[in-house]
Amino acid sequence: MRKSLDEIFERVESISKKLSVKAIEDAISDIKDKFSSNVFYLVVLGQFKRGKSTFTNYILGNDMLPTGVVPLTSVITKVQYSIDVWVKVLYEDGMIDNIDIKELDLYCTEKNNPQNIKK
Repeated sequence: MRKSLDEIFERVESISKKLSVKAIEDAISDIKDKFSSNVFYLVVLGQFKRGKSTFTNYILGNDMLPTGVVPLTSVITKVQYSIDVWVKVLYEDGMIDNIDIKELDLYCTEKNNPQNIKK
């Protein structure tokens, strides 16, 4: 798969150079850098109660993010690869707490952290 992506990037880069489209060249260069360092962001967004957390859990292959019948997630939640499962809460004042995955809903759901009162 990686080889196929590299080939696609090279073709797009070649076409953008022929057409002299600097914005595409820059974007492809940025994407290639991110893929070579194995870092990229996938943003999942949508309307209330549309299954974003359920979808993300499916991609992860594990029910890590809280899901439910009422709208849940109230703050930005970042997931990254790690061999170990851990949760770090970053507060607006810069303070950091390490918590158990089972406590995640206490910080990222509207029910347990209405309007992000915990900041």
